Amino acid sequence: MMAEIARTTAIVAYRLGYMGLARQALARMAAAAPHSGDPRQVAVERYERAMMTHAETARPDRGVALVRAALRDLDDDGDPSTLAIRGTLLLRASALSAAAEDHAAAGDWLGQARDLAEAAAAADAAEQLPGARYALAFGDLNVRLGELDMAIYRDDYEQAVQVAAGVRWPDDYQPTRVAGFLIRRASAEAWTARHDDALKSLQGARELAPQLTRYHPEVHETVGTLLRARQRAADPLRQFAEWSGV
Repeated sequence: MMAEIARTTAIVAYRLGYMGLARQALARMAAAAPHSGDPRQVAVERYERAMMTHAETARPDRGVALVRAALRDLDDDGDPSTLAIRGTLLLRASALSAAAEDHAAAGDWLGQARDLAEAAAAADAAEQLPGARYALAFGDLNVRLGELDMAIYRDDYEQAVQVAAGVRWPDDYQPTRVAGFLIRRASAEAWTARHDDALKSLQGARELAPQLTRYHPEVHETVGTLLRARQRAADPLRQFAEWSGV
């Protein structure tokens, strides 16, 4: 319970920009997780720390090292929960490698995740959301999102738009995850001069998860791109920019 409370605190603090509080909460999680008797908690803590390390230091290699350690210490026992965590770690390593412009490594990590998604689906076929454990969702859909991330990190925004067009969400999927996808799609749409589509994606993200959208740095970057693309912003874009603090 302590590990989960600390993790939740870290996630909320991180999303609101309180990095000091987020670091402190993750330190509490790191202290509690080994005493939980659940090796998956240790792996999840390393996953969260890999994300934060990259955000703070812009050193993807450190995040990848944490992912490698988590995968090494978490035995692949075939349990759906373990598969979900291992798959999520693989996707995180792919994104971090792509951010470091090591696209060969990113593709290798993504390939491993794709193979594992098939095993996860077979192990958890009875559930609508394969591998949804420890607030981590893993399956074919998540691999597609990994492909979207790779295309964006390669600055191949046209490919990113095409990948995004093939994504289909279950009706009851977590709103914050869908909003995160819409934010990523908006970035690709903005960079391919699909300005109206980009604003619609951002507005969709706002409807699903307003607080996440309002404070998301990628939203601010995309809104700035849209504003610079026009001599005078139309009212909907100007209103969204004011709402998001751009």
